[in-house]
Amino acid sequence: MFTGAELFERFADCVKALPQCDRYSQSVLQGDQFRVYASGSFAIYYAPLDYINPEAKVVLLGITPGWTQMESAYQEARRALLEGAHRDEDCRRAKSRASFAGPMRRNLIQTLNYIDLHEALGLGTCAELFGSASAQLHTTSALRYPVFVDGKNYSGHRPELLRVPIFREIIHTDLQEELAQVPDALVIPLGSCVNAVVEELVSNSMLERRRCLIGFPHPSGLNGHRIAQFSARRLEMSSAVKEWFFR
Repeated sequence: MFTGAELFERFADCVKALPQCDRYSQSVLQGDQFRVYASGSFAIYYAPLDYINPEAKVVLLGITPGWTQMESAYQEARRALLEGAHRDEDCRRAKSRASFAGPMRRNLIQTLNYIDLHEALGLGTCAELFGSASAQLHTTSALRYPVFVDGKNYSGHRPELLRVPIFREIIHTDLQEELAQVPDALVIPLGSCVNAVVEELVSNSMLERRRCLIGFPHPSGLNGHRIAQFSARRLEMSSAVKEWFFR
């Protein structure tokens, strides 16, 4: 639905024209120049997060990039473009810097280690997935590009993700096609909202259930139920990881 190559070409000059600064304001990146869709209280904005790693062994699937990730991606994309990087390299660098940036990444690494994902991948820690072992990781979101409701990060609720027609269309086309390009990867949906998205694809025969680690909590520090959710299913998820990688 939203073709990455076309959007990149559409926005590349705008990205290069951004001023050099430590942090971009929301008024700069959430302006008309980067908006790709708007309806009612929510809007979708472009961010240079189109890179797909077809050799990945793990897919970490979030809801949608938040403001922190969006701003970080633009910083790196601008830098890469000014250095002469081509589209794939530009988006790879932007995604590498932005993926689950901030405290979420620390929480995520800790939880992934607890289910022994690092051992299944032959790593010392899952922190390596965001560094030396990045070739084994593909990160993405149910809604690849940032969605904001009244200017604030979209949480998957209000409006409920699967009840918004354009969101369902994105999931049934863009997300399904993206996951099909990473065929050997275990898909880890982060949080109940994204679990529902994965269940939607499975129920429509767009994704194999055996590829999916259902029940993984969202790593946000705002998720007060994260620890309890994880503890209840830790052993089950650890077994599922081993079953996938040693199948």
